[in-house]
Amino acid sequence: MRKTQKKVLGLFGLFLVAAMTVFAASLPSPNALAETTGVVDTIVIRVIGDSPNVYFIDPPSGSFVEPNQTFSFNYEKIEEARISMTYNGTPYSLGTITTSEDSGIWPININLSDYGYGEYTITVVGEGYGGVTDPDTISFSYYPITSTVEQNAENGDPTVILNYDDNNIDIDRIVINVYDEYGNLVGALSPVTVIPDNKNVLLPFAEKNIPAGKYTIATTAYNAGGDPLYQAYDTIFTYKPDVQPAPDDEEDEDIVVPNTGGLFESLNISQSDYLITGLIIFFVVGVGGAIFIAKSKNYKR
Repeated sequence: MRKTQKKVLGLFGLFLVAAMTVFAASLPSPNALAETTGVVDTIVIRVIGDSPNVYFIDPPSGSFVEPNQTFSFNYEKIEEARISMTYNGTPYSLGTITTSEDSGIWPININLSDYGYGEYTITVVGEGYGGVTDPDTISFSYYPITSTVEQNAENGDPTVILNYDDNNIDIDRIVINVYDEYGNLVGALSPVTVIPDNKNVLLPFAEKNIPAGKYTIATTAYNAGGDPLYQAYDTIFTYKPDVQPAPDDEEDEDIVVPNTGGLFESLNISQSDYLITGLIIFFVVGVGGAIFIAKSKNYKR
């Protein structure tokens, strides 16, 4: 009877080790985890208050070069919204809308070329029941051309990146002037005339031995008659002639142990850890069982 119980317990132990090994082998690999966990459901809950509320969605900032723009605003608990605009200080009414729902989104479509280049503000005033109001305002500029500057890592020379509407037929040429921090024109670099379709202009600071310092790069668009379409667009640039490329340091790769998911996700134990542990236990139990059976046979003899 004891011999039978020992055999049953031994077989049960071997079965348990084999089951752990099969479980470890069936765990998903890191690639499988990356493929199956890539989809995330996002639920957006919008809470509507009891008082009027209007606000622009992703309010714009900076300057536009394309005339057709859309400005949208959210509204809550209003009966109507009055929309107004100022262009270079001159007020304009863009109308009044009447709402039929507790909340919604309303777009404002404007062709800025109907007014011209300059400074703009748009204001929305939502009015709810009992005459309670809530306003919101955005401000922006409309230019024929804007620019950004990128510095060359080897010698510090700036590249002026021009931004303008390719369909703007009023632009005949673009002129770039460079001024030092005291407002003096840097004659060695100015003026630079650019014909449309060219949007990247390298300024040879290093070649002209320009000293380090803060400079203003002024970009102006002109029409065919030689008149500026609007005032210059200024970009501040700090020149550092001793800029050198960063060394290519070898980055140490961190060894990341993938999560196994499920019950053992927080333990950070990998699939290979399970396999190795299962095999070690399997061999230890197997060898121990063989020695135990051999001793039992010798004892009976």
